[in-house]
Amino acid sequence: MDKFLSITVGGFATGAIYAVAASGLVLTYATTGTFNFAHGAIGMVAAFLYWQVHVAWGWSTPVSLVAVLLVAAPLFGVGLERLIMRRLEGTSETTRLVVTISLLLGLLGFSVAMWAPGTNRPMRQFFQGNVLELAGIRIPWHQLVSLAAAAAVAIGLRLLLYGTRRGITMRASVDNRSLVALNGSRPEHSAMVSWALGCSLAALSGILIAPTLTLSAVPLTLLIVNAYGAAIFGRLQSLPLTFVGAMVIGLATSYGIGYLSSLPTDLQPYARGLVDALPAIVLLAVVWLLPASRLAQVTRTREIAAKPSWGGAIALAVASVVGSAMLAPLLTTGELVSIGRLWGIAIVGLSMIPVIGLSGQLSLSQLTFAGFGAVAYAHLGWANPLGLVWAALVAGVVAGLVALPLVRLQGIYVALATAAFTVLCDRWLFPLPEFSIGSRPFQFFPGSLPVVRPHLLGIDLTSPTASFVYASVVFALLALLVVAIRRSAFGARLIAIKEGPAAVATAGISVAAVKVGVFALSGAIAGIGGAILSSSSPATVSQFDLVAGLPILLVMVVGGITSVGAPVFAGVFLGSPLPTKLMSGHFDLGRWQNALIGLVGVSVGRNPNGVSAALNPAGRRVKADLPVAAALIVALGTAWGLRITETISNGPYVALTIAALVGSVWLARRRLPEAISLAELDSVRGVASGATAPMIEPELLGLTVPYTPEAVAALDEALDLASAGRRVEVSSAGG
Repeated sequence: MDKFLSITVGGFATGAIYAVAASGLVLTYATTGTFNFAHGAIGMVAAFLYWQVHVAWGWSTPVSLVAVLLVAAPLFGVGLERLIMRRLEGTSETTRLVVTISLLLGLLGFSVAMWAPGTNRPMRQFFQGNVLELAGIRIPWHQLVSLAAAAAVAIGLRLLLYGTRRGITMRASVDNRSLVALNGSRPEHSAMVSWALGCSLAALSGILIAPTLTLSAVPLTLLIVNAYGAAIFGRLQSLPLTFVGAMVIGLATSYGIGYLSSLPTDLQPYARGLVDALPAIVLLAVVWLLPASRLAQVTRTREIAAKPSWGGAIALAVASVVGSAMLAPLLTTGELVSIGRLWGIAIVGLSMIPVIGLSGQLSLSQLTFAGFGAVAYAHLGWANPLGLVWAALVAGVVAGLVALPLVRLQGIYVALATAAFTVLCDRWLFPLPEFSIGSRPFQFFPGSLPVVRPHLLGIDLTSPTASFVYASVVFALLALLVVAIRRSAFGARLIAIKEGPAAVATAGISVAAVKVGVFALSGAIAGIGGAILSSSSPATVSQFDLVAGLPILLVMVVGGITSVGAPVFAGVFLGSPLPTKLMSGHFDLGRWQNALIGLVGVSVGRNPNGVSAALNPAGRRVKADLPVAAALIVALGTAWGLRITETISNGPYVALTIAALVGSVWLARRRLPEAISLAELDSVRGVASGATAPMIEPELLGLTVPYTPEAVAALDEALDLASAGRRVEVSSAGG
């Protein structure tokens, strides 16, 4: 009985910390409409900062708490709202979530760079050594402090939000900022107060929970993520229900840990990971039990899912294969092994385009689906390219099953559910010991998956060179498949679901069927990516966890989540040593990589269409100018010839390649100063126009026939615009 009561008190104390963290989440969401995925990372950095000033620098406990909770955390929240969140006006909910995920990764990378992992950093509990004896139970004062803090936060937030003018303004701002401003309030000030309080609550939860475990960046960040389930339990609105959810999670975790040793010895290895995944299971259950979301009306954003041309897609596919074939002979075996992950990561990035870029379903499980594909390929591949089919089938089925309970939900609930599924897999399912399926023993990851490289029609693809080129061919074919999807009626439905699901349902299209279909399709592509990853080097569980998948998502968003060129960018940056080698001697990119990705990711609000939207016009200029395109091919071929004959080394070869690419864009711009606005374009072609709106190439919008004055006249006649006294003037620019 004493054990039960002791475990129960510990569960309430842990739940109190989760309640403090979840309260900050609910506060920022209820008052600003933005779900802060970086909430746990903010608490983690605050815990490290508290250790730095209190333990490393020797500041007293009260001064350290004031410095972190009342100075550093609120200032960070104010700066966060002022510099980042305020710039997200006119972006989709997916973009806003991605920005906070970028912040999570950036803070995680910053903490790892500032406080090197592996160093022992002991952190004392409050009033360590002091206990309260109650009915024979010894309760540490630290647990009492946690319970008192949770009670104070609950009472304080209730009084603030419902008993003060500032609190009422904070709640009203999320519904109608303009109306709040018309009534004499300043919603931007209310938003800053919300973020300041939210960051302070995250910091408090981080400081409270850090002494109970090793002060380490990733575990501390993910542990506070357990509070997400409590926030969803309260529907991101109700603080009382949020506290109830936090206590449920705290008690479930405490009972699981406390009674794990009571299980039979042979069952304990199977249950240990399940206990670690209990908060994720609670989050999944709560999300799945939520009532169906009302279908959103038309959403107007600054994001454009341009329709790619077949010419550009084929050029990318050919360039990928030819570039790999030219690059492979220039690299040593060790370098080929290092760069072998490039195409696997690129394919995983490619899988994000249909589900995230086109349909707007923020799936955080794409790398987990890749893990299922890797497992299927390793166990069923048999060194046969048809093993990729097995990888696609298994991963596609898993993704479709995950999507089934989510078809009723939208936005953050999809992101949270897929994140919970990923945590469930990397904490429990993938690390499971060997078990039997029928009479056959099976284990997802027996240490690491064996490297399986195929034979194709008698051709040996087991060498690193052949395997690298083979992977590029697989990527090229899948890239063409994604382009075909975007150009198809199914692709149009995906975009329609992203922009106006209510209109899609009104048109008689099953939104649920389309969502399940795109999840299964994207999961199948990710499964092939996992198979390619596992064929380049031995794959382990850690390569497919939640934190490992975030950089791929963020680099894809920075590159342009709807562009088939972005996966190549992601593969080169994350799957090859090229960026690190280019910066060697100048900057430790490996140490700061995640921080830099996060820093770039938070700027997505300024350009939600990504880098590709800015680079595509330059590429089209080069493609349209045949002499410049020919000169570029000659320059690239010459540089490759000099390298293959060992006239130059890798460094000068890379420099010449970059110079040729940049020079071709500059030369094409000089020869044909094609402008970006309609007015400038018309002036170049001698046509008067008053247009000032940014131009989107007609080909990217699906206009594949000349857009001439005659065609417009016929359209005017068909629409009977002449009788309405309207006339549309169109230049002869064409397109």
